[in-house]
Amino acid sequence: MVLPHLFKKKSPSPSKAKRNSRADSPTPDSIRSSPSSSPSKRSPVKSGRDRASKPHSAQPPRGRSYDFHSHPLNLPPEQLRRLSALSVMSDPPTPMDVDQDGPGSTVTSSPPPTTPGTNGANGDSSPVPPLHKTRTSPPPQQPSVDAEAFKAAGNKHFKAKEYDKAIKEYTKAIEADPESSTYYSNRAAAYMSANRFSNALEDAKSADALEPSNSKTLHRLARIYTSLGRPGEALDVYSQIQPATTAKDKSAASTMQQHVTRAETALDEGTTGSMAIYALDQAEKGLGAGVERPRKWKLLRGEAYLKMGNVNALGDAQNVAMSLLRNNNQDPEALVLRGRALYAQGDNDKAIQHFRQALSCDPDFKNAAKYLRMVQKLDRMKEEGNSAYKSGRYQEAVEVYGKALEVDPLNKGTNSKILHNRALCLIKMKKYESALADATRALELDPSYLKARKTKAKALGESGNWEDAVREYKNIAEANPSEPGIQKDVRNAELELKKSKRKDYYKILGVEKDANDNEIKKAYRKLAIVHHPDKNPDDEQAAERFKDIGEAYETLSDPQKRQRFDSGEDLIDPSEMFGGGGGFPGGMGGMGGGGGVRIDPEMLFNMMNGGGGAGGGGFTFSTGGGGPFANAGMGGASSRGGQSARFPSGFPFGAPLSVDEAVKHPEFDSVIWSLQPTEKGRLPVASGRGGPFNVAYEVHGKGPIPLVFIMGLGTLKSGWQRQTKPFGHEKGDKFSVLIIDNRGMGESDKPLLRYSTSEMARDTIEVVDHLGWTDKRQIHVIGVSMGGMIAQELATLIPDRVASLSLVSTAARLVNTGSFVEHLRNRINLFIPKSLDKQLALVKSNLFADAWLSAPDAEGGFPTNGDRFAAQEIHKRRDAQAFTRKGFILQAIATGWHHKSAAQLKELGDRVGRERIQVMHGHLDRMISFPHGEVVLADLGGPEQIQHHFYTDAGHVLLWEKREEFNALIEGLVDKTESLKGGA
Repeated sequence: MVLPHLFKKKSPSPSKAKRNSRADSPTPDSIRSSPSSSPSKRSPVKSGRDRASKPHSAQPPRGRSYDFHSHPLNLPPEQLRRLSALSVMSDPPTPMDVDQDGPGSTVTSSPPPTTPGTNGANGDSSPVPPLHKTRTSPPPQQPSVDAEAFKAAGNKHFKAKEYDKAIKEYTKAIEADPESSTYYSNRAAAYMSANRFSNALEDAKSADALEPSNSKTLHRLARIYTSLGRPGEALDVYSQIQPATTAKDKSAASTMQQHVTRAETALDEGTTGSMAIYALDQAEKGLGAGVERPRKWKLLRGEAYLKMGNVNALGDAQNVAMSLLRNNNQDPEALVLRGRALYAQGDNDKAIQHFRQALSCDPDFKNAAKYLRMVQKLDRMKEEGNSAYKSGRYQEAVEVYGKALEVDPLNKGTNSKILHNRALCLIKMKKYESALADATRALELDPSYLKARKTKAKALGESGNWEDAVREYKNIAEANPSEPGIQKDVRNAELELKKSKRKDYYKILGVEKDANDNEIKKAYRKLAIVHHPDKNPDDEQAAERFKDIGEAYETLSDPQKRQRFDSGEDLIDPSEMFGGGGGFPGGMGGMGGGGGVRIDPEMLFNMMNGGGGAGGGGFTFSTGGGGPFANAGMGGASSRGGQSARFPSGFPFGAPLSVDEAVKHPEFDSVIWSLQPTEKGRLPVASGRGGPFNVAYEVHGKGPIPLVFIMGLGTLKSGWQRQTKPFGHEKGDKFSVLIIDNRGMGESDKPLLRYSTSEMARDTIEVVDHLGWTDKRQIHVIGVSMGGMIAQELATLIPDRVASLSLVSTAARLVNTGSFVEHLRNRINLFIPKSLDKQLALVKSNLFADAWLSAPDAEGGFPTNGDRFAAQEIHKRRDAQAFTRKGFILQAIATGWHHKSAAQLKELGDRVGRERIQVMHGHLDRMISFPHGEVVLADLGGPEQIQHHFYTDAGHVLLWEKREEFNALIEGLVDKTESLKGGA
């Protein structure tokens, strides 16, 4: 018998072979040449025909052993007969049973392939038998892997809601049979239930690729797209399902798509972003648990916040942009979004940087180019208007501001400022009604704009409506009690109201309030002739008018009487004259008759939380203390815009860290750098000056050039670490850096009396002498805030030993503001408890520019610069021995007593040498306001003779905010003056 078809075996595909193996449980004796008729998916349940054919695969009779790999003609006769019978049989298709228990099971079947064959007995010529049997060793049998068993185990875990275990079992099934769509579909369902939608999407796509158009797979795929926030793709999938899906099946995707479309429409056609925010909130309800907002939705949300335009919304827009930039810091759309937020907040310089960076990422990005051109144009026009205003060209300024308003009508923040500036010009031009209109419009654009409210009140008063002006000022004072000078504004308005109800001599004479003597005399003569009673015999009122004209001339022609009339001194209640006494109980009138200063106790104790209440008690960590460089009551030390201390722009990484979060942050313990000094000690000083007591000092570096860094109020010597490291360690062979804990702070003693900037300067000189730095023009002195005041005293005492002098964020003398009543009220406020979080927020708000606070941490580690500063401040306050209530208050008193007259500073400049001095100050300094820096500069010799650096975008702490530039300026002046050794 010849069986030619046995020599033409067709090997099944690997996947099909696996399924046949799983279905038929092959044994080593199975005939591998049997025609394959298994469907693409085999159920473990066998059909009747399968079971009927099973005996044909049985093992040979006992006692007989056959080698099934030998030539067919070498087989025993009975085996040849059986094979001959099999050759004419056809294997009928076996229907595939699908597991209905597991998730995503579907019923599918495929027609069995037909394998043509010929019967050797009736077909071609028989093959020539070999001369002898050829036996070959059978290949090693591979153990079979039952994918269905893994699937069944996965189904069991799925029903028990053990999704991770189910995923593992389905994965094993897929590894056993990677061409089964059922296993991928089941695992996709498990991923969905485990809220791992991205993984579920990949599996659903794989299942669809293996078995296209399976309705159950497509339903699952659409639901996954919906959960991922891709409703458009979900609806596309639903449209492929046959028969067509019901509206109920598609409702989640359809609803989500409608909300997203509404948001887009609201942004395209609406004037506010609130409707878009609402629509996006509704759309996000359809997202799967833990699914991040899609990038497109984030951009839409950011656009909506920009349209809303208020302070909080702009902060939210910044947060959205930063969340996108965390994923990709080269995302041009996110860069433009953040740039627009910064632009809306008035930070045009940073906005321009972001637009340029977006263009560097995508030179063809039109939005970036559009906003870059617009902001640059607006900046130019605004600067032109400001320049005209400062030069007194008010009409020109008004015209330029008007054109600037047309550049970007949608920018509420910038336009409110332009309108306010124009209102100031109009007031100067005495166009009070127009000024009032501009100020009112500015407040409509930005209701929180405090300057505009004050300008509106001023315009009301100047227009003659002092009653409304008083009411407006009082409303401002009530809402913003800490606003600098607001109580004075209220009193002035009340006085003007009183003055407006008496005879207005200027109005009687018909002259302006700034009229000169000739104009007043000319007006009097003219009116006296016109209204003389002899000229008006029939006018009973002529005599009264003539009398008023005479009174007016008598008052306005006498300088002293005119001054009293203008100031309203004759209208002041004597009870209001109690303005003396300074800011502390018992009074502080200054030293040496040098024009005392009132320290604002509210600012001082806001940073200290009142020391724990009346009667004192121990100063603890919870009761707070002052921030570094903090000089209380030095002009403008309040929260911005009259608002509570917060960050109007919001942080790019969300809200500032709370105290607890900062303490638990992994970077907290390393905020104070471990910098080992070259020399360290506590030197007894002030013998004969109330001492001796010890002053702690450190020297970093061994270089020949001594740098003396003097710190401000309430701050430890470690506050200079950003200067100590580069000068004393990285360049320690060039410089020797001295840092000191001023008396009352840190490791220094805390005596009860004798606190003044001059005494602390003498302390520093004793330390310098101890170190042997006594040569002429040897020491380079850098003082910040109160440290700058100490530096002034030091340079006055030893001017010929000072090689260079850097005065940073400091004052020669402080502005004397506030009344007795105002300070009495402030003293009452001293004992209102404040949480440490609120204390830190207030300190940060007054020391730094908002933009710097909200910027990412320059050191890395913390979310923002503000968070790092807060952590360092908390670290300081936790040391109850180093930072005490007593020391802080006594240093504050020393600050209040500091006074250097213009003549004294001029002499200091003469003796030190103006080429050796530089002055630094920030326009946004709310601790020692910027005008104090201008005074120091002017008194020392003016901008033509004194090197100066004024920063429009920085606050009080330049050694943090402008760290690299600050250090470079210090080193630059040192190098310059070192070359002058031997000079004056």
